[in-house]
Amino acid sequence: MIDGMTFLYPELIHLVWAVVALVALLAWLELRGQSALARFLSPVMLIRLSDRPSLSRRIVKLGLILATLVLGVVALMRPQSHGAEMVSSRRVSSDIMVVLDVSKSMLAEDAAPNRLDRARAEIIELVDQLQGHRVGLVAFAGRASVLCPLTPDYGFFRMILRAVDTNSVGRGGTRIGEAIRKGVAAFGPGSGARLILLITDGEDHDSYPREAAGKAAEAGIRIVAIGFGSEDGSEITL
Repeated sequence: MIDGMTFLYPELIHLVWAVVALVALLAWLELRGQSALARFLSPVMLIRLSDRPSLSRRIVKLGLILATLVLGVVALMRPQSHGAEMVSSRRVSSDIMVVLDVSKSMLAEDAAPNRLDRARAEIIELVDQLQGHRVGLVAFAGRASVLCPLTPDYGFFRMILRAVDTNSVGRGGTRIGEAIRKGVAAFGPGSGARLILLITDGEDHDSYPREAAGKAAEAGIRIVAIGFGSEDGSEITL
């Protein structure tokens, strides 16, 4: 044990002897080759015909080989800081399906600049903080549509989100229950953590959102609902 350091596999220190023996063998072969040439060539011809580095350079080369192999043995021994603990951790990833209301009422300006733009900015801020999770997008009004399947590609998700407007689903109204059911179906089979982030101004048109939320709960899917807008509302600029 080195002061302040221990090794996970200290028994591998014996490999150093094998390294020393190997370098000694290389040195012997180097000297033997030089002697063999000297038997048949004169000193002048030996210098002219044998393209060999100087003795000092060969010694340096062998020294570097020795140092490299010794450091390799030390690495195999797995040095550990004295008193340090090995802690393993596992990140639990989640699937998050953003279910976004894009009905005409989301153009109300009681949330600046309007409800839809404000919701979009909040979603992007949330995604910027995610790491290792998949995210998808369902847009809904009078019907619901999956615009972005679950993906770990946040750049692609942002691109789709920025393109969303009140014409993205092609039918007026606000059917929250249908949107929840579409979001649940978009998850597909799986046992990981799953979350629906429902963003709406809360005006449902007879789509039975409570029943849809109950089915989601039975499937182990949590729903977090965020409302945008005020009770007083505001005029909508079309």
